[in-house]
Amino acid sequence: MFAFADRRCPRCSSRVRVEPAVGYPEIGCGVKCGVDSADRSIEIYDRILEVYNAAFASGENIEKDPIDRLRIYDR
Repeated sequence: MFAFADRRCPRCSSRVRVEPAVGYPEIGCGVKCGVDSADRSIEIYDRILEVYNAAFASGENIEKDPIDRLRIYDR
């Protein structure tokens, strides 16, 4: 997927760094914008859920319930 989309911070649009971790990867802002933390993982995962649910779990002819959490790496 990285070949098809630029990885950008949802707050400042700078490049992000992706660190492998147990479970989900940790995604951090490259320029460390914000005063709270450079971690943008939760914001990005929430946006993925919004886009997925808007595309696949809505509409009159679709009988699929919206998902409430990511299960990308769950086994």
